[in-house]
Amino acid sequence: MQPFSDLLEINMKLSLHELKYTSPEELFVNQFKYDAIVDRYCACLQKVLDILSTHHNRPVKFNIKPRDIFKKLAYTNLTKIEKFYLVPYRNAFDTMKQGLCSLFATGINFWKVPLEYNKRFVDDLVNLINWDLIVERFFGNELLRDQINFVADVLESIPKANEMAEKYLSKRDHNAMEVAVPRLIAFKTVQRMRFYKEEEEKIRSK
Repeated sequence: MQPFSDLLEINMKLSLHELKYTSPEELFVNQFKYDAIVDRYCACLQKVLDILSTHHNRPVKFNIKPRDIFKKLAYTNLTKIEKFYLVPYRNAFDTMKQGLCSLFATGINFWKVPLEYNKRFVDDLVNLINWDLIVERFFGNELLRDQINFVADVLESIPKANEMAEKYLSKRDHNAMEVAVPRLIAFKTVQRMRFYKEEEEKIRSK
């Protein structure tokens, strides 16, 4: 139970820190405290994940990197497509944190052994992992993030250009999904590459 106890304790510290420091100025001044808490949180969560993923019942079937959770949740100035994925992701993490705070408040006599018997926590953790697998696919690094935003911008331009095209797109018409959209993305990609090349040449010529 020690790894779980450690997670409950650091989770409470993280929650209290987030409640106490809310303004940009306070967050900046106390960033070193936050970084230390996050380091500890990641270490504790990783130990719990290792236990749940290696237990004979394997309630957790996919292991994730806790550090990546905080990395992706730190993204700012979210676009429309980013909010679609990252807001539910943030909610899943907050739900798990709230459940851990509630469990911490009840006291050690209410924590169940083995660890997987703490059903609410395991359910919240599995939900977070499921969201992490989705988010990692699209926002796991800056390149993936740039790509999903580019594709979203291209798709968003379709209704503006042609109302009939939007109709076929919303119906997932085969020609629209398998022919028109891939060709449009390819065209916009080449167009974008040409733009950056021209900009680079302008800089070099100065």
